Amino acid sequence: MPVTLTGVRDGHRILITVTRTPGPATITREHHPECPCHPHPLGATVDFNTALNQTIASLTPQPWDHTIDGTTLRVTPAGLREDAGRAEVLLRISGPLVTGLYDYDITGPNTRGAAEVGVTTAVLPSLIAALEGRTGWEQAPGWGDPTRIVVTPALHMTVTEGHHDGEKWIAVTESVQLPEAQRLPLASALRRALDVARDWED
Repeated sequence: MPVTLTGVRDGHRILITVTRTPGPATITREHHPECPCHPHPLGATVDFNTALNQTIASLTPQPWDHTIDGTTLRVTPAGLREDAGRAEVLLRISGPLVTGLYDYDITGPNTRGAAEVGVTTAVLPSLIAALEGRTGWEQAPGWGDPTRIVVTPALHMTVTEGHHDGEKWIAVTESVQLPEAQRLPLASALRRALDVARDWED
């Protein structure tokens, strides 16, 4: 029975169909009917399990972690369906002691020792360029919201997660100093996460 998934590649909405036959499986990619481009099917013959695993993996968020002195920086695509340019890659810094719902991989107003902020696919390329260019970078929404990400040229990263309890802003800030040897691995991890996040965009 064919397995059909919807994804986005190079800005085009596509349908991915994996059909299992008595022989090798066939994976077909074609433009989604709602995509303005003309149909342009592309077929390839591969092992069924390999084809299915590759298709699922391309749409599944995979985290990248780096831990130093008990503090961990995690990069992972949010894995939520969004409009073009609005899917997020999450940057989380967690210390050795965390509270709240962290055991469930969730941060919130009662979390201490961990801060997580998302960067959209429209903005993330500028962070990657800053890392590769060894320059500073900052994201801050303003309007009283303390949420922000700051990366210095020396690879000191600070993440402040802001929550509003209905009366006031609550801010949790965590930071990590990454070694220079992690500059390019971090940039590569962000680029991979960017590709996955774009696959979740409509």
